[in-house]
Formats: sequence, C-alpha cells, structure tokens
Amino acid sequence: MPAWSNVARGILSNCVLALEYTDIPDGSATGFSTLVLEVLSNDEMVAREKPQSYGGSRWWRSTTPPVTPPVTPNNPQGPTTGSTDPWTDPGVRGLIDEWLQQQDKCTKEVYPGSYIDKWGRICGETQTAMISCDIEPDHPADWDSYHYLWVNNWCPDYYLYSVQDYVNLRQNGESFDSLAICKNEGEPCN
Repeated sequence: MPAWSNVARGILSNCVLALEYTDIPDGSATGFSTLVLEVLSNDEMVAREKPQSYGGSRWWRSTTPPVTPPVTPNNPQGPTTGSTDPWTDPGVRGLIDEWLQQQDKCTKEVYPGSYIDKWGRICGETQTAMISCDIEPDHPADWDSYHYLWVNNWCPDYYLYSVQDYVNLRQNGESFDSLAICKNEGEPCN
C-alpha cells in the first residue's frame, strides 16, 4: 500500500495552480489542505505554499529523470534561412505552424478534449484537470510565440520532434506526412 494517495481540484491562473486536496482511502495518510503550485513547464511543478506535513515539493510528469531546460540566451540563434530576420520569414513561420499542428494532433490522441495553443502549451481538458491558457507565458517583450517556441521547447510532451528538429528536417526535404509520428509516453526527444 502506498504511503499516500490523494485527489485534488483547483484553479490554474498565471502559471499558478491553487489546489484543495484530500487523502483517499488507498493511502495510509489521512488529511486535507491547500497547495499552491507554480507550473514551471508542461512537465514540472514546484510548491510555493504547502502544509509543513505535506511530503512533496516538486513534481515531474515523466517517470524518466527530469531534464534541466537550457538557459535562454539573450540573443538566441534562430533558424537557418536566407532571410535577414528569420522570425519574419513566412517559410519558417509556416514550418513552426506545421509543428504546432503535429503536436496538437498527438496531444489530442492522448487527451481528446485538449489542444495546443500558439505557445506550444497543452490547454483544455485532460484526464485530471481543465487547463486554461488565457494568460500568455512570460517572455521578453519583443518575442512572439515563434521566438518563444524556438528557444523554450526543449522537449515536446507527445510529439517526437522539437521545433528546431522539425524545421531543420522540413528544410532538408522531409515531408509533413513522414514526420507525423507521435511518441510514446516516456520516449526521449531526438
């Protein structure tokens, strides 16, 4: 029997998840309280506020060891294109939009009530929560979602290729259909 097992409900707003939880009979612990969690990414949360008796303080979605995300550089390298400003290159933007379509398709296979927004976040209804994506994530003021995805999507949850990998593969002649492969839970990125 596990040491704890609980159920929770809450509200996600501005990357902060406020939860009311209660232990359920499967666990040996009995209690209820409130947790305030900061959502660091689609795969990681950390406790901002919790009862002293609550054992957990950091959670990862995956069963594999967490990967430390890369530090966002001040002047990130963009995709390789002939354009002087790749973020305004319609070809690159079109490929990033294609990547979002691929990620959205794969996410919907797991959570039919969900979708991927322009920032690459899972939104909508999952098995355990309703995720609102009304608030844009923190990012430098001059960045749009294309800049953000290029630098911050270090490992998509359900789609095999990162944004950079997808754009590079498409620019090197791979077809949209050949890259339409969803990954299995726990499968590493390329």
